[in-house]
This record gives sequence, C-alpha cells and structure tokens, in this order.
Amino acid sequence: ERLYVGLYYGAYPHDLVRARKLRDFARGQGVPVVSSPEVRYATSDLHPLYDTLVCARLGITVRDPHRDRPQN
Repeated sequence: ERLYVGLYYGAYPHDLVRARKLRDFARGQGVPVVSSPEVRYATSDLHPLYDTLVCARLGITVRDPHRDRPQN
C-alpha cells in the first residue's frame, strides 16, 4: 500500500530510457509511479564532494570532462 516507484529525469542521455523501463516494470507489478527528483546531496556545498566521488567511480580526475559527471 505504501510502495511507489520514483521516476526522474536529470538530462543525462540514458535517463529517458531508464524512466521508461522503470515505468513499465512498475506497471507490470501493479505498483504506482511518482515523479520525484533524484537527490544526490543535501546542500549545495556538498556538490564538490559528490563530483569528486563520481570522478573516482569513473576513474577520471576532477579536471577531466565526462558525460556522466554531475550536470547542473
């Protein structure tokens, strides 16, 4: 009764495909969907930390551009 699938669009190339797949999965399971933002950090001063962690995951430095880095 209290389970929902959250859909968000963050302007990344794969976001629309992911949202459609999640929507289709939720429909197949009979779970309602809601539109929600993807929360990545609580306050704007945490953005550099988040960006650094993304760079570490991608194996790049903070000076390297990459399509999967935070876009704001």
